[in-house]
Amino acid sequence: MQNRTAALRSPLDDTPTDRSGGRAVPRPGGGSDPVDVTRQSPWPWAEGGMVSTAPDLERFLSALLRGELLPPARQAELFAVPDVPNFRNQNCGLGPTADRARFSTGLMRSTPEPGVELWGETGSRPGCTSAVFATRDASRDLVYSFTPTSRQGVPFPVQYRVAAAAFDLPPL
Repeated sequence: MQNRTAALRSPLDDTPTDRSGGRAVPRPGGGSDPVDVTRQSPWPWAEGGMVSTAPDLERFLSALLRGELLPPARQAELFAVPDVPNFRNQNCGLGPTADRARFSTGLMRSTPEPGVELWGETGSRPGCTSAVFATRDASRDLVYSFTPTSRQGVPFPVQYRVAAAAFDLPPL
């Protein structure tokens, strides 16, 4: 695992983002204490497997989209989304590709309106809803993170308003 991590970091000239030493996390009622944010609840989803910062995510996605991290054949797989119907994903009902598959081997494609194609990923855990998206050429990008106070996370219309402002999209 160490070699794989080093290989991912070297093209970006990145320093490790290990947060296992703890970070100050605000507490209700004020104050903050160091908390090991790498410990996750037992929810069985992959999005809990990474702890990072908004600038790290933006730099990583930009380098990935520009082809700086993968060999060309693997890079092509990132943008190969099968043309098949969506299967039980309620977030795929927006734009000209509504109700079609959105996931490739590592990214999610979003086409919120004709001529606008965004690539990225989303993730939610209790207390955190986040996403990173960019145009395919990485000329525009967005990283956001909300800290909702319910287990349901941040409603989609709220997330869409943020993306609409970043990518000049029409309102819902």
